Formats: sequence, C-alpha cells, structure tokens
Amino acid sequence: ENQLSQLDSAAAELEMLRRKVSDEQVEHLKRKETFEKMEARRDEDIRVLQERNAALKAEVEALTPDPTELDGVATIMGDCTDLLEELEEECQRQGNILLDMTTHTADVVRSSGLEDPTVVRKKTEHGRVVELANGEILLRPYGIRDQETQLNDGDIARFHEWCPIVLRVPSIRLMLAAAEGQDIPLMTSDELAAEIDSIYTAKIAADAEGDHSGAPCRELPDFIVEHYLERTLSLERAEMKFCSIIQSIRRAEQQGSLTQKAALFARFLEVCEYDQALPVPVLSAVLRAKRHAQSSLVKTRDAPAKASIAHP
Repeated sequence: ENQLSQLDSAAAELEMLRRKVSDEQVEHLKRKETFEKMEARRDEDIRVLQERNAALKAEVEALTPDPTELDGVATIMGDCTDLLEELEEECQRQGNILLDMTTHTADVVRSSGLEDPTVVRKKTEHGRVVELANGEILLRPYGIRDQETQLNDGDIARFHEWCPIVLRVPSIRLMLAAAEGQDIPLMTSDELAAEIDSIYTAKIAADAEGDHSGAPCRELPDFIVEHYLERTLSLERAEMKFCSIIQSIRRAEQQGSLTQKAALFARFLEVCEYDQALPVPVLSAVLRAKRHAQSSLVKTRDAPAKASIAHP
C-alpha cells in the first residue's frame, strides 16, 4: 500500500511536471514569435535608415559645390566689385555735376537782378542744362540753337500760310522712315506707268473676288505691299518696292514731269495734298467702272467674230 501511494504521488508529480513542460513550450513558442516580429521590425527599420542615409548623402553631394563653379563665383564677385567701384565713381561724378548745376543756377539768379527774363535769357554768358543723346550733361548758353533740331523757338513759331498741307497716312510714314538712308531704286515714267497698270489689274481682280465673298475692299497701300509680297516673298523687298513708287512720284512731282495717271494714283495712295486725297470708295468705283469698260470692250471685239462664224 505504501508503494502504491508512493506511485500515485509520483504519477501526480509527473503529470504536474508534464503540464508545466507543456506550458513552458507554449510560452516558448509565444516568445519565439514575438522575437521574430521584433527581428523583422528591426530589419525594416535598418532598411529605412539605410535609404534615408542614401538620400541624405545624395542631397549633400548635390549641395556640395564643384571647385570649378567656385572659381566662376569668384570671377562674378570680382566683376561685381569692379561694377560697384565704377558706380561709386559715377555717383561722385553726378554729384559734382549737380553741384555745378546748383552753382550755375545761383549765379544766373543773382546776376539777373530786376532785369527782364527775356534779357537774361538772351545773354550768352549764362547757360542752361541740357542732356545730350549719349547721356552727358552740358551747360549750354541760352542764345544758341539746338544742335539736333537746328531750330529755335522763333523758327518753330513761323509758318507759311500758303504752303499746302501734305497728307501721309501712318502706314506710309512708317515704311518711309524704315527705308530712310537706304538706296531706293527709282523708276522712269514708263516703268511707273506700267507698275500702276499692273497694280490696277491686280486690284480689280482682288475686288471682284471680294465682291463674290463679301469681303470689304482693302486700302491701296496695304494691297500694294501684299501684292509685292506675293511676288517677292519678302516683306522688306515688298516695302522697298512700295517706297520706290512713292519716291518716283515725288521726284516726278519735283521735276514737273508727273503724268496724270501717276498724279491720280498718288491721290488714291493719299500721298498728296490734304484736300486732293481720294478715299477707298472712290477708288473702288473707278476700278469697277474700268472693269465694266474692259468687259464691254471685249464683248464688242468678240461680236464681229461670232457674227462671221454664224454667217459664213
């Protein structure tokens, strides 16, 4: 019995040990799983830190200047220093100019006294401050003429009532100003007449197309430039050709050899006296009449030919 009781107690103790071992194994599995999770998290943190370090390293390399670029910056800083020194010298020079202007103005005021301002203005020993085209400041006497315009107030005030008012539309003024100083070829009277006929023919065709499409008639100067642009494929050459027509009309007018055709063409171009300019509606009416006249002339010429064919 004692042995049986000992065996029962030993079996109970063994069962307790078995349960304890089972509990320890479960706890070990939980700890192992927790350790694996912590190890995976550590690997992820290490990977993130490595990527961040690589990005920071690339950014540091990008922000680190190249030695050659530093040399360029040093050159720019040297140029900036030179410019600042020049600016200081210019400021000092401008200050001296302002001081001279102040002194000169004070002398003019003191010397004028109670005299008439027109008398003071006519005195050549006094001067005025003038800024030249290159930016220089000049103390110029009152009584001399302006070197750029070669005019004084009296010349501008005078005018001649008998001189006619010459009309120049803005587009023509711009083209003539652009061609100023260039060698513009001039035309003879016959060449000018041929060009006028060619322009009239092209304008009649363009107006006929505009009548069919409902487009308004264009101004003659714009049409001429476009007409020559289609022939020369160059806007500069087209404007030069137009200026050649204008200059040829001018020369013929100055020489007194301007034909009636050229004079009428100048009035359509509005490069004539103000009261003689003819607007676009008048030009359109004239060209329309010319087109009908040409059509009637062609029909008149074709009528005898058709009659001879009908009655051989």
